[in-house]
Amino acid sequence: MPLSPEQRILCERSPRVMASIRDGAVKGIDECKYQFRNERWNCSTTGKWQHVFGKVMQRGSREAAFVHAITSAGVTYAVTQACSLGVLPDCSCDRKKVGKGPDGSFEWGGCSDDVKYGMEFAQNFIDAVEIGRHDARANMNRHNNRAGRRAVKRILKPHCKCHGPTQSCPTRTCWQQLLDFREAGSYLKEQYNKAVHVTVRQEGSEMSLIRVKGANKRLGKNELVFLTSSPNYCVKNNETGSLGTSGRECNKTSTGTDSCEHLCCGRGYDTTRVTRVFQCKCKFHWCCEVRCERCEVTSDVHTCKTEKGKGRKGRGRKGRGRKRRGRQRKPKEVLRTKRSFFVEEDFDLDRWMNGDSPESRAENNDETTWWPEQSKVSVINGRPRLNEEILKLYNEWRAIRQKTALKTNYAANSISSWWRNVLDYFKFWLQ
Repeated sequence: MPLSPEQRILCERSPRVMASIRDGAVKGIDECKYQFRNERWNCSTTGKWQHVFGKVMQRGSREAAFVHAITSAGVTYAVTQACSLGVLPDCSCDRKKVGKGPDGSFEWGGCSDDVKYGMEFAQNFIDAVEIGRHDARANMNRHNNRAGRRAVKRILKPHCKCHGPTQSCPTRTCWQQLLDFREAGSYLKEQYNKAVHVTVRQEGSEMSLIRVKGANKRLGKNELVFLTSSPNYCVKNNETGSLGTSGRECNKTSTGTDSCEHLCCGRGYDTTRVTRVFQCKCKFHWCCEVRCERCEVTSDVHTCKTEKGKGRKGRGRKGRGRKRRGRQRKPKEVLRTKRSFFVEEDFDLDRWMNGDSPESRAENNDETTWWPEQSKVSVINGRPRLNEEILKLYNEWRAIRQKTALKTNYAANSISSWWRNVLDYFKFWLQ
């Protein structure tokens, strides 16, 4: 782990706490991946301690704010638990709470989690990186680190144990104990969704954060703040660290952030039939063997399509694309109009050729939503039938092509061939 000079001093003073800090950092990373598993930015990591989250951390965005908060919360949580377990020599249980409870129905006792010590140590260790920095990003990081520590304090709840008959529970002893770390992660995810856009204001030698909208309203200590807007995570961008969403698995029937419409950014998705084999119906046989059956489950897996136009482009003067030699393809408005009339974005001829036809969909009681109504093709008993309007358009198409044969290029010939192949294929169905 790369450490600053101040962090090295803390490491020399308390070397055994470094294992808890490492565990807390890993806990924060794992929770970040869980909370953003269905988002366009899925908290991807590089596997290196120096740049765990890559170039995403170079911007003062919402994502960077959440990473600082969840990491600070993870370290606070791990150190606090290590104190209660007696792993660290400098801390133990919090025994300050003694006597009767607020309503007098229980007594404080047991081993309460010393979250105050965990918060203080996490502040001294994590904020040590920001010591000596007085810029906007340092203020943003310190604010979000504090919000992460306070999120752990929020999940400190009383736990009680009854003494005597269980049903009557005449005497109860209670202590403060941390809930599961998932509770803190979910709370910080809510703060991420309503993070506050801030800027800085210089007040003498001090610099403070203020809201971009409603500067008079005071910032809350539990709120996450960010300085710059988030980049576009739909497409891959090496400059911003975005990996894009190509190949990400999505949920076709969902309407949330994991839906194919949201996660694929409108590019569409590919469907693959996957068969999973696993052991099931396991039974214990005396003595001493466990026998299981082999089960198979076949399901459709939907993955986002790649970005359109993705590929390497040569750079010439002034950053423009390198000029190609030879004939250039010119856009043909007539060709594009006639082609789009027949095939919409949802139509996929390859899927039809591979057996994913309306007939097979009908057998599975699935709607053929990918077959557009604009195509003017009727389906009877699972077989397409060309109507007179399609044939009329095709004849008009041939006439236009014959008149412009001297002016058209390879694009017109290829599209015309595509039309003939499609019609020949449908005629095969009509036989």
